[in-house]
Amino acid sequence: MEGPPGAGKTVQAKLLRDRLGLAWISIGRVLAATVDDELLEMMKLGRMLPDKIVGEILEQAIDAVEVDTKIILDGFPRRQSQVEWFYEYLSRSQRSLEGVVHIMVRESEVQRRLLSRGRVDDTSKTISDRYEIYLNHITPMIDGFIANGIPVAKIDGEADIESVHERIDQFLSGVI
Repeated sequence: MEGPPGAGKTVQAKLLRDRLGLAWISIGRVLAATVDDELLEMMKLGRMLPDKIVGEILEQAIDAVEVDTKIILDGFPRRQSQVEWFYEYLSRSQRSLEGVVHIMVRESEVQRRLLSRGRVDDTSKTISDRYEIYLNHITPMIDGFIANGIPVAKIDGEADIESVHERIDQFLSGVI
């Protein structure tokens, strides 16, 4: 599940987990629980962690889920090199990529959502920087998924939670 910070990926992933019995892996949460303080600080600033570290940690998290259980990856991949790692991982595992949900939200809405939650590391500048990083990487990734025949749903994430969930559910019913 892709989207900028504050798009509602986690909310939607939890709804899908609960409704469809899918496994949910939030890469942000897995990394935050695993990495050292220096890397955690990088994450808080919206910087990308080294792909090797992300790949190793994500692989352990995925491998801990039964092979026949569908998984929602929340917030992964974040750049093309991670997509390449993921395709390589899929080729040596018994897993497949069924589809990509891309929740789209404008920066002004991301700013509104994240600033309203009141976290110390959510400053207007940090949010803007994180959004810019997201924009720089998302278009080539989405184009790449489409070029590789992976179904992609582009969902308006500014609608209410239930409407967004309904659109995601409709998409997933056609791919899983």
